[in-house]
Amino acid sequence: MHTFYFPKKDTWISSGSNLTTGVSQRDQNFGQDEILELKKFYHNTSLNHITRVLVDFDINPLSQSIAEGDIPILGTGTSNSRAFIKLYEAEGNKDNSSEYIISAHMISASWDEGTGKVIDNPKVTDGCSWDFRQNKPGSTSIRWSNNSVGKNNDGQDYITGSGMFGTQSFSYESPDVNIDMTVPLLLQIYNNNNMYPTDGYLLRFSGSQEHASGSDDVITYGDLKFFSRNTNTIYAPKLEVKWDD
Repeated sequence: MHTFYFPKKDTWISSGSNLTTGVSQRDQNFGQDEILELKKFYHNTSLNHITRVLVDFDINPLSQSIAEGDIPILGTGTSNSRAFIKLYEAEGNKDNSSEYIISAHMISASWDEGTGKVIDNPKVTDGCSWDFRQNKPGSTSIRWSNNSVGKNNDGQDYITGSGMFGTQSFSYESPDVNIDMTVPLLLQIYNNNNMYPTDGYLLRFSGSQEHASGSDDVITYGDLKFFSRNTNTIYAPKLEVKWDD
């Protein structure tokens, strides 16, 4: 058996500037785009900036179904029940390395989807971005904390501890994302001490791959596009739960 849960919000964020206009995208919001972009932008053969994807599912219905016995407890017993984040490739992916890894981390702070699109001119800053998790006109902007971000001390709050994130390795294959998140979801559903957040997931190139640049034998290229929840197709992101009944 399997069932699907759809996102209540998603977006992507950029650490750089528009390479054509030079306008900074660090405070720009893309919450209403039909495409989620996970990229490493290069300029004159050097890494210029990166982007990341944020997606949030309402896991309360899943928790209730498990509590009522309609779905087996994830990862236990003979049911082999598992949970996966699924994103679907949109037309236009190119210039990817043949082998790379994408990781999905629990986000540890609330964020606003926002009202912006990449084509907005002037840019829209209402909603989350690389610099801000909440940013509304007339209100105080709230920045992401830099305590656990790692490289360059920028980006957003996410958890990197063992068992708290999922990864998927790609090798000469379709870039469709299908990341096993069974263990992180278990931690969130049985979150008795509020130790594990339920503010969605961040998708990024894994570890040092995200910022790796240099010679062709060590560099990771990535130019990935996925359908967002605002797509007019059937390929919106999904949280899939499946088990043997």
